Amino acid sequence: MPNWKGQKQTIRQEGQPRMKIWPEKWSIGKMAGNTYKIIWTDEAKSDLKDIYDFLKSKSPQGAGNVISEIRNAPKSVRFSHQNQDEEYNNTYKRIVIRHYKILYRIDEDKKTLVVATVFDARQNPDKLKG
Repeated sequence: MPNWKGQKQTIRQEGQPRMKIWPEKWSIGKMAGNTYKIIWTDEAKSDLKDIYDFLKSKSPQGAGNVISEIRNAPKSVRFSHQNQDEEYNNTYKRIVIRHYKILYRIDEDKKTLVVATVFDARQNPDKLKG
C-alpha cells in the first residue's frame, strides 16, 4: 500500500514492472509565460490512489495509463480561464479526462495551481457540493 506523503511511490503487480504512481517532485506548469507550481491536495492524492486501486484489478497497465493521464492533465493548463467552472461547485475549474473530473483552482498571487479532488463523473454530483 503506497504512502501518499509526497514521497516517491511505486506499485508493483506480481510479474509486472514497477509503476511510479506519484512523482518525486511537484509538477510545474506554464501559464501565460509564467511558471506555476502544481500542488495536489491530500484529498486529490487519496482520490488517485482509490482510482488506481479500483482499476488495477481489471488491468494494471490500464490503471497506470489512467493515472498518468490524470496526473499530466494540469500541466496542459496555459491560462487561468482555460477550462469551464465546475457547475456543482463554481469555486473550481475542471478538466475532464475520460470520465474523471479534475477540480482545481488557481492562486495568481502564489503562482500555484491547486488540484483539490479527482471525481468519477459517473458518481452522484451531490458529493461535490459544499
